[in-house]
Amino acid sequence: MTTAVSSMIVVTGVDGILRCAQTGSCRDALSALRWLGDYDVPVVMTSHGSAADVVRFQAEVGLRQPFIANGGAALFVPRHYFASMRDLGVQLSDCERIDFASDHGDTRPALEFLLSLYRVDRGSDLLVVGCAGDVRDRAVLDIADVQVLVRFVHGRR
Repeated sequence: MTTAVSSMIVVTGVDGILRCAQTGSCRDALSALRWLGDYDVPVVMTSHGSAADVVRFQAEVGLRQPFIANGGAALFVPRHYFASMRDLGVQLSDCERIDFASDHGDTRPALEFLLSLYRVDRGSDLLVVGCAGDVRDRAVLDIADVQVLVRFVHGRR
């Protein structure tokens, strides 16, 4: 896999942002995800759920990107995603897992580590766009250059 040449990265929570918390549908996010993919903009997903849930969601929307799962306890990077870096963590069948000794729900250490990998791989001038809609995803906004807070009013975004 070759990495994108984009200098922008989108970091976002999955539930309630990309996928409707009530229905589980990702219909509303598909066009935005496709547009970002057309321009080779990585979309880094964070989840308080399991890695298997994020892998299923990525397959559903046609993405294969690094992601953070288990509330920040683990970062998953597809094999050979960062061409100049090897053996980042535990070797799994199709990716590498880097574990973090962080409190459940604290995604900051994994996010900062992943952003450092992108900076080494693509150069230091990255624009990080963070999308969050829940206080549990505060670290996403804290690390972002551009912060997008998604609010829900009466079940609508």
